[in-house]
Amino acid sequence: MLCPNLSPNKSERTGKSAQTAIEFFIIVSVVFFLVLLFLSLIVLNIGERQAERKQELAKEVLEQLQTEIDLASSSIDGYEREFSLPATILGENYTIAIDSNYAYLQLSSRTYSLSLSVFNITGQPKAGANTIRKINGSVYLNTLPS
Repeated sequence: MLCPNLSPNKSERTGKSAQTAIEFFIIVSVVFFLVLLFLSLIVLNIGERQAERKQELAKEVLEQLQTEIDLASSSIDGYEREFSLPATILGENYTIAIDSNYAYLQLSSRTYSLSLSVFNITGQPKAGANTIRKINGSVYLNTLPS
């Protein structure tokens, strides 16, 4: 009587191990893709939050400038005060300027503006120390009347 061969032959074992390797590779690839997708969503969220924070800080700087100008304009002649604006916003340099009764703050990525209620301002603000004065009914920012 012939006994059937109960153990798989070599080609069947090789085929099964190749199939297992392919399945393993597919599973690892899918998991890697999902992890990569998850990490990219986290980075995107962090970037959005940082942009929102920059916007909040830019608004705070502009509001601080407006408060200082409002205070000087409502004071009597001879008013003088030194105030400081932050040197950077979240480590990023910025420029700040007044033009046509608007204060503009420029970051590398975006410009923010705020309408000023005072119409008689001479001079420009800057990051760091600023001096504001009221002389003869006019507000001077980092400058003196000529």
